[in-house]
Amino acid sequence: MKKLLALLCAMAILCSVCVPVLAAEEKVPVVAQVPEGWEIAYLYAWGDQGEIARWPGIPMTAQDGYFYAYMPSTMNNVIINSGSGIQTADLAVKPGVPVYVQAWDIYDAHVGYDLPIQVPGEQEVPKVTVTIHAGVPEGWTGAYLYAWNDNGANYGWPGVPMTKGDDGFWTAELLPAYTNVVIAEKDGGAQSVDLTVTGNECWIAFTTQNENGKFEANVSDAAPEDFVPPGAGEDPVEPEVPVADMVVYVKLPDQWTNPRLWIWDENGNTPAYIGVWPGNLAMTLEADGWYSCAIPSKYNNFLISADGELQTGDMMVSPAPQVWVDCYDPGLISIYYENPNGQAPGPMPIPTVMVHAGVPESWTGCYLYAWNETGPYTEWPGIEMSKFDDGFWAADVPAEYNNVVIAQKNGNVQSVDLTVEGSECWIAFIRLNDSGKYEANVTDYAPENFVPPVVPETPVEPSEEMTVYAKVP
Repeated sequence: MKKLLALLCAMAILCSVCVPVLAAEEKVPVVAQVPEGWEIAYLYAWGDQGEIARWPGIPMTAQDGYFYAYMPSTMNNVIINSGSGIQTADLAVKPGVPVYVQAWDIYDAHVGYDLPIQVPGEQEVPKVTVTIHAGVPEGWTGAYLYAWNDNGANYGWPGVPMTKGDDGFWTAELLPAYTNVVIAEKDGGAQSVDLTVTGNECWIAFTTQNENGKFEANVSDAAPEDFVPPGAGEDPVEPEVPVADMVVYVKLPDQWTNPRLWIWDENGNTPAYIGVWPGNLAMTLEADGWYSCAIPSKYNNFLISADGELQTGDMMVSPAPQVWVDCYDPGLISIYYENPNGQAPGPMPIPTVMVHAGVPESWTGCYLYAWNETGPYTEWPGIEMSKFDDGFWAADVPAEYNNVVIAQKNGNVQSVDLTVEGSECWIAFIRLNDSGKYEANVTDYAPENFVPPVVPETPVEPSEEMTVYAKVP
């Protein structure tokens, strides 16, 4: 199971083009020369109308030191890959003609159109896959085949989609190199236990759901007679949620975000309630930079993943009320049973932004009024600001209130509406506009040589030629 977890995470970083798969049409051969030692190669191809298959594409057939496969004649982009993370760059090709990809140096691949070998016609290509049939619970609306071996997985979780036949079994093709499989529900929410398949064709018949919420299954080389899908007419088994009696605190690298905990017991069983990889055990960021998550202490084996792509190695701890795991350097992990910082983590403080305001020199007081789409932070004119030696007034406000106005002490004179962001910003008043409000510049750094604007000593009197219009009740 632990090996499967690592493979799931490794495959998650592979790119995928989210476009529809094309229907059958006229096809052309693609021949590839790959690095020495490759036992498997895949062709991933796409064009304006779609992709040849989900990543990593379709398996290629080995012949005379090369690999070949067929793609629809409308496709004009290809990638040759190992199926386990090694690939060429995106290669543009001419549509409708045979393609030769010279990729012995995978990082410097070249495209040509003279094939180095004679390939058989598409209908003559020998079958090189194993046919997998799966009899799943009656309520499933879709099934996927996930497979792996020591070198990697066939696709990212939950695998390749299977097709339902008239006999009620779902079917998919699999390369014989992949002998470990899991059959998963359409959304990856339910699955079989880990299974082993052999031969050219096999049937997987689900039986009962075990205490971990996974389905046991029988594997045979012949279609089972009178197969009855499990769970027909029955309510689904709700996974038991054990008491979370151990809190795991984890220190992670700064660039790791959205960490999750993946746990299993001494027998390698993962509880069903955490779902499929990477699980639903999201970790909470505490005040001192540690992430925390409460789990049942019987599941004292775990790893931490971030964004479904990065992960630590497997770890085992002694069951305890609290455990601290310092993974700031994932290659050098330290485990503690007392807080290494000497104090218990507290709640994460609310993010704030420190606002500095350069206002007219004559102002004897300054206020910060802030609001967002839900309403104001405080009543007008806002919170009082403090004046510092640099001449700027300053106050901090919760970062979610990112719309601000700087107002004079009595609230009669103010800036225009401004937007602030980041953890600190400077607002430098410039001049009064026609509406009697101050324009201002907002920066994330202190402005050099700031000169406060001058407030007119007397209001500007209109000239005799000026006509004033006023709308009155």
